[in-house]
Amino acid sequence: MQTKCYTTMTGKSVFIEVNDQPWYISIKSNAGERFDPFFEYDQKEVKAADIETFIPNWSRLSWQAPTSSVGYCKTFGADVDFSLELHCSDRNLHQEEVINSFLTFMCMSSLQ
Repeated sequence: MQTKCYTTMTGKSVFIEVNDQPWYISIKSNAGERFDPFFEYDQKEVKAADIETFIPNWSRLSWQAPTSSVGYCKTFGADVDFSLELHCSDRNLHQEEVINSFLTFMCMSSLQ
């Protein structure tokens, strides 16, 4: 699967789009501060290993749905230093489906 990474202007988070998927990933620093290494990924393709740099426990995250996610599915999990959110614009997909799709992406990307 092809990916594209974008870093916010403030450097507080990165967004990773996965081609042919209705969801995308955002990774934020739990400190809520600018994290300059995010800029190294801006406009580049990323793989599971890159995501694992920030979220080493990605396969063991405890996923939570926010109290309100009007118009789209959103779920998040926190690791030690970073949090990962999955955003989905397809209202027909349930949280478990989005999470399973993310986990499949991580496993398949690790094999490449």
